[in-house]
Amino acid sequence: MMMVEVGRWKLEVGNRATRIAPSLWIGGAMLGAIIFAAMFAPLLAPHPPDLVLADAKLSAPSAAHPFGTDNLGRDMLSRVLFGARIALGIALVGVAISAGLGIPLGLLAGYHGGWLDQILARAMDVWLAFPGLLLALVIVSRLGPSLENTIIALGIMAAPGFFRITRGATISARRQVYVEAAQAVGASERRIIARHILPNLASALIVLATMRASTMILAAGGLSFIGLGAQPPLPEWGALLASGRGYLDTAPWLAIFPGIAITLASAGLNLFGDGLRDFFDPRQIQKPGF
Repeated sequence: MMMVEVGRWKLEVGNRATRIAPSLWIGGAMLGAIIFAAMFAPLLAPHPPDLVLADAKLSAPSAAHPFGTDNLGRDMLSRVLFGARIALGIALVGVAISAGLGIPLGLLAGYHGGWLDQILARAMDVWLAFPGLLLALVIVSRLGPSLENTIIALGIMAAPGFFRITRGATISARRQVYVEAAQAVGASERRIIARHILPNLASALIVLATMRASTMILAAGGLSFIGLGAQPPLPEWGALLASGRGYLDTAPWLAIFPGIAITLASAGLNLFGDGLRDFFDPRQIQKPGF
């Protein structure tokens, strides 16, 4: 920690860095590894993910195939690496759909209040009354099994969480002095929301998005495992687990490595989210001295 004096202020440089939780570093490293694998999958993969090697069916892990091969002779390392791209795509697009639905509705309900707030809040309560995964199952069953429909279902499933966080924070923010001052000088509703309210919600929404991304990767894997998510030959991790469950006795690597990938991605996102929550917690910030 270093003290820097600027006029009458003595600022503690690095006070945020010294209070970064280990979970942020650990989760960031795990998440960084997944992102690295997804970005450079074509360079890291020893073979194309759908290349069939007829003479290497169910080969055990070796120097030529570090993760072994599946029942068709496809390299499992290549499929797991390309599966990272699908997992991150599910998380990013699913969170974008959830945020795009929940945040605007939460801002409207929290800022205006009254009958609009009551209608939207009650609708979200009904929405939350359904178990999330069951709701996703119903939506995917109605739309049809596919990766795209799975992402849509997961995005719809998580929207109420963004709504509730945004609505609660907006109700609190609209009573603050800076919002009342902006209203007094004639600032438009759009400007007040965009310039004064939404930036103050950013930290909570970032943490929530990180947590929801982890949930979506797990839920997408579960839907693919039962045949309602990504369809063959896509190397989605849940689908890889499903294809390997019949070979647990003879070729356990077919399920072990996709399972490890799902665990690393989910745990990394959860740890990273926990670390971000502690990092953004204002109670953890030391006030500058005089």
